[in-house]
Amino acid sequence: MILCAVTLATGQFFPKDAVPWLLGDTSYAGMGMEYWFSGLIRLAQYAVTLLVILGFFLLIPSKGYKWTKIGERTLYVYLLHGFIIKTIEAAASPNVLDWLADNYLLLIVFSLGICLFLGSYYIRKFTRPIIELRL
Repeated sequence: MILCAVTLATGQFFPKDAVPWLLGDTSYAGMGMEYWFSGLIRLAQYAVTLLVILGFFLLIPSKGYKWTKIGERTLYVYLLHGFIIKTIEAAASPNVLDWLADNYLLLIVFSLGICLFLGSYYIRKFTRPIIELRL
């Protein structure tokens, strides 16, 4: 319930130019928000993030399933997905990237495909010597 509410609210009210707010690498002045309540906005974002994390923890099953193996390989997904994303950014035109950014359902399906691909047994088999260095 929490995840659905936050997802709907984020999709409805999240501005496209708010990436610096999420990254936290830009000063308030750099974002054009030199107001006294700017820190409260970021604090509210952290509170919503905490709610989403807690809501996500409620979805985690207590027993293992078929897709649990992919969940065990999230380090591979985390470390390798950037290569796919940067390749797409370099190969695609800005018009295609803008079109893709506006199609949320396609992005979700594409993200799931990347996770399944990078979490597969074969990716782990071939990249394990690089990812999990044995010292």
